[in-house]
Amino acid sequence: PNHALGWPATLTATGCIDQEASPSAELIPYAVNAPLWSDGTEKRRWIVLPPGERMVTTDDGEWSLPTGSVLVKQFDLRDETGTLRPIETRLMTRWAFGWTFHSYRWRDDGLEADLLDGERSAYRTVTTSDGTFDYLFPSRATCTACHRVQAASVIGVSTVQLTAGPAGKGQLDRLFAVDAIDRIPTASPVPDPADLTDSLYNRARATLHAQCAHCHRPEGWAPPDLDLDLRWSTPWAQTRLCDVPTQYPAFFVPGDFRLS
Repeated sequence: PNHALGWPATLTATGCIDQEASPSAELIPYAVNAPLWSDGTEKRRWIVLPPGERMVTTDDGEWSLPTGSVLVKQFDLRDETGTLRPIETRLMTRWAFGWTFHSYRWRDDGLEADLLDGERSAYRTVTTSDGTFDYLFPSRATCTACHRVQAASVIGVSTVQLTAGPAGKGQLDRLFAVDAIDRIPTASPVPDPADLTDSLYNRARATLHAQCAHCHRPEGWAPPDLDLDLRWSTPWAQTRLCDVPTQYPAFFVPGDFRLS
């Protein structure tokens, strides 16, 4: 991708995605165990690393990506006929000063996507087999609500979201094999919330981690004194979720406790 602060007006000009909504050869695919809900879209994810560079892993928490890295997320929706069509591609780029965010909206013909004005959110009315709704393309300011501009802003690229799996077969093994990470870290992984063979407790904690913990955590996008920590790695008693009085008014939600 272009490393000037100006960014290409079309997605194909970035070199990341072609007109068939397919990734270029330099993109490294990955998938998260517990995905964030996004209007029922089907998502694909890739990492682009500068030549000769690797991600620095941790056993718990976010990874450090080198300057020049790009995270690519493709959003697809099934229309009323069940056909999968691209609707949005987001690029998250690592600079020396932090991260920048760019959103591309796919045209109706599915052959090209255009860079959106990052100053405001945009909407498109879409129809799927489940009905019609307004799909949201977030502004860049909206992105920074969850993805902080500073270094610790990556949510999905973390040890607990990328299960190691059996030796030589898991995502971490594959990333290590292509020299994308410095080592194979170890941690208790977040399970798939849809896996009915896992316990209800684990599936609920995985859901809270994926949907809520990027804000409800220390230094998250929440009031500084909020003592709620919903990360998967936090012991249950320290999450302060159940039988704990609310710190702030929860409008239209009755009760004096977060959960009881």
